[in-house]
Amino acid sequence: MKTALPCRMNGRRVWSGSWWWFALACLVGAGAGFPALAAAGGDEAAAVRKVVKDWVDANKQQDAEKARKLLTRAAQKHFKPGNSVNAGMASVKTETEVGEPQVEGDTARCQTVETLGKARLHTEYSLKREDNHWRIHALSLMLNEKERAITLDLEQGLTPKFEADPQKVQAFLAQLAQIAAKAAASGAQSSKSSSSRPAGPSSSRPAPPVEAEPPKPPPAPEPVVPLEFGNRRRPVQLDFVEFTGSGAEKGVKVTAKNHANKALRKVTVKMYFLDAGANPLGEKEAFLVAGETPLVEKQSEAELEFKNLVIPPDARKAIIELRETQFTDGTRWPGP
Repeated sequence: MKTALPCRMNGRRVWSGSWWWFALACLVGAGAGFPALAAAGGDEAAAVRKVVKDWVDANKQQDAEKARKLLTRAAQKHFKPGNSVNAGMASVKTETEVGEPQVEGDTARCQTVETLGKARLHTEYSLKREDNHWRIHALSLMLNEKERAITLDLEQGLTPKFEADPQKVQAFLAQLAQIAAKAAASGAQSSKSSSSRPAGPSSSRPAPPVEAEPPKPPPAPEPVVPLEFGNRRRPVQLDFVEFTGSGAEKGVKVTAKNHANKALRKVTVKMYFLDAGANPLGEKEAFLVAGETPLVEKQSEAELEFKNLVIPPDARKAIIELRETQFTDGTRWPGP
């Protein structure tokens, strides 16, 4: 079984490694622009929770019209008629719990947990207030309760973004696909055995033998060059430049100087926010993962931007502490 299934929506390829992500991605591709609806009132957490619960119900009911009403106007622009949920996975049933939202100003986040057998699938929804209603604008499939695997920014398009090590994400999606396939097969078998229609006569013709292709040996690993970054304490130096964006789109731009002899692929940091008087306001962990090109080439300098962060409104500066790095050849700092 492949670790990811390509699904085309509106001319874009959306990678789907499980029945859940496939159904969700295709449902997002259905419908046209309608005004979003959400619960209003003083209890903001309850309003956010209701929007997320309505979205979950819409997915389970394969109700694209209900789902599109829960998105921001910008997200609705990417909806097109003609897409539908993969009906072949309708027999897969899950139990879903909606967690307590985290509300800050006009932005909020809320997680759900879907139980499928022994598997627990976490999803994080990002919402913003629009016309005095809470509306969904992004969602993330989680590796666990705290670590994101893939994020789909519905306002930017329908191309998911890897948030963790792609190999780790692919393995995670393959595991979900196997669990979903077993659940679908079990549901189909249960439906067949409960039917009152008598079974037809069995065929006397033996099934043709299946020739399994022998697995190919993995390629020999390339020799790993030792990590070197001179007499410095850390391989990468990070300096705060400015805050970017607003609302749920806030970010932190930094200058990254890579002193190492290898190209930088992933960086994990801890940010300490300060007000105008250099008083601490809070802290936040964040990370960036490269796509097709490295974040910073070896012994080079580049500007990086950490996006979609919850930043205190009074923050005027951030101190960036390097926690972990990973380079394109797989080596890490600090080492294991």
